[in-house]
Amino acid sequence: MCSDNAQGAKLVADLFAQRQWRQAGFIGESLDNFSTRQRYEAFVAHTQGMEVAAHFCDSSGYQAGFAAARQLLAAHPQLQALFCATDMLALGALDGLRADNPAASLPAIIGFDDIPQADWQPYQLTTVQQNTALLAHHAVDLLVTRIAKFSLPSRHREVPVKLIVRQSAK
Repeated sequence: MCSDNAQGAKLVADLFAQRQWRQAGFIGESLDNFSTRQRYEAFVAHTQGMEVAAHFCDSSGYQAGFAAARQLLAAHPQLQALFCATDMLALGALDGLRADNPAASLPAIIGFDDIPQADWQPYQLTTVQQNTALLAHHAVDLLVTRIAKFSLPSRHREVPVKLIVRQSAK
């Protein structure tokens, strides 16, 4: 049971193409992370020839995004947009880049998850929204089915996602 990571990454790549952002960055957790790997590979597959500079963090969360964005932009100052594998990485990236130069024009930053903080005024983070209610419904359904008929083979379901465009990508 998971959100459709590939669909979400394609939505982000499509947004980059629509906005004509040719210099892209990706920040994710280790490629050993299932979601990061799916999101990164699908994003790169759909970037239609964009240059993608990637940074994979040893840890996850806000602090990792803060440091990663600063490192990535220092190495690739031409970046127009960053796709972060999670909203927490994206929020850290926003603050990390703002800390260096609060008045600077920042690249667009897009996250994945649509956590409550993504809509907070200081962030207004563009993000891929997961349908948590449907994820929970399917998880319960799969669990009840599994309990009733343990011998059935495991099933995998992917839940559709949607792109929520806010100020961080305008």
